[in-house]
Amino acid sequence: MPEGIKCKSCKEWNRVGTIYCHSCGEKLIQKISTRRHGGSFIFYLRGFLRLLIGVAGIGSLGLILWPVQPSGAIGDLADRKKFIEQVADLSEAADRGQRSVAALKEAGLNSYLAYLVEQQAGPESPGVLYAGTAGLNVTFTPNSLVALIIGAYGPVYLTYEIQGLPVAGEDGFRFDMSRVRLGHLPLPDVMGDIMVKRVADMFSKMEREKALLNKISKFQVEDGRIIAGVK
Repeated sequence: MPEGIKCKSCKEWNRVGTIYCHSCGEKLIQKISTRRHGGSFIFYLRGFLRLLIGVAGIGSLGLILWPVQPSGAIGDLADRKKFIEQVADLSEAADRGQRSVAALKEAGLNSYLAYLVEQQAGPESPGVLYAGTAGLNVTFTPNSLVALIIGAYGPVYLTYEIQGLPVAGEDGFRFDMSRVRLGHLPLPDVMGDIMVKRVADMFSKMEREKALLNKISKFQVEDGRIIAGVK
């Protein structure tokens, strides 16, 4: 494609700076053709955008595959037994309509969750959790609860992290979510609702625990523990 000034009369191309057409003598409009350069610019722009999209995709995949490490304390058998006893005491008090308060430690809860994961559904055991759940971990910080789910997909492990605050309302237990991540990739709020439902489905067979949650009248999250009360 020639570059320069095109005559509107005879359609001949003239060198840049020419005032009159060398072919027909018509006065030229001093407008340099940029068709070739424009095409090149669009070509390189498209290539650059493809590169950005590719880098963003690789970066997002890297954040997804970069697992979040569990930060909640994991207790031993004694911690698990104490947690189970505390839950049973709260449940009995709720059934009798009595007031009761318990400080449930993070270590005891995580020990209990680790036990549930070991009992998860498999080829020979019905279990209580979905197959593919490799770990559950909860961290208590002042006015915040972080639940971490470790999912196993063949040789690949992905982590799902939900952060928020448990609330005891008139309609029962609810979880006010503030953040959700897949690996280290933040997800939009709409994905948080899906993740909360996934967590709820995991505990679909834990009837006693679910019933107790809806009877809780008080939640106070502190560092390393949660104060739960029934009345």
